[in-house]
Amino acid sequence: MFEAPKIQVTYNARLRRARVQFAASECMKARKPPASVLAKIDEKFREEKEEGHIEYWEVFAKRFDELWQHIRSLGDKVSPNHQIKFTIGQGGRRYEEMQILVKQSSQGPAYLLSCHFSEKRMASVSFNGFIFNVILKFKDLKLDF
Repeated sequence: MFEAPKIQVTYNARLRRARVQFAASECMKARKPPASVLAKIDEKFREEKEEGHIEYWEVFAKRFDELWQHIRSLGDKVSPNHQIKFTIGQGGRRYEEMQILVKQSSQGPAYLLSCHFSEKRMASVSFNGFIFNVILKFKDLKLDF
């Protein structure tokens, strides 16, 4: 019988980011990443929302599963001790100051990102939060990437 994979989960409260770290050998112990890890991360984000620290979050379960399967497919080509670090979830607030405009042209749609932040506000927005808002805006436009 296989033993359960050992995955370290950390949460950065300043960046509102959840990460996992594990040895490549852990992927060989189970066909899929343990659901308990995803549940633990989701619960942490739920607590953060209830406390008013974030408005939304996303756990990148599909991407994590794809990474897990890729490492498994490498087999002996990857060192069992190789450490994997993966951002598995992100939380934050929506920034209404950010807009993505879609313009149609003969070559297809063009996307224009505009931001109207004050200097003080911009200094308080983390890069992760900014990028995650861009991703959310694209999802609002029903674009999957």
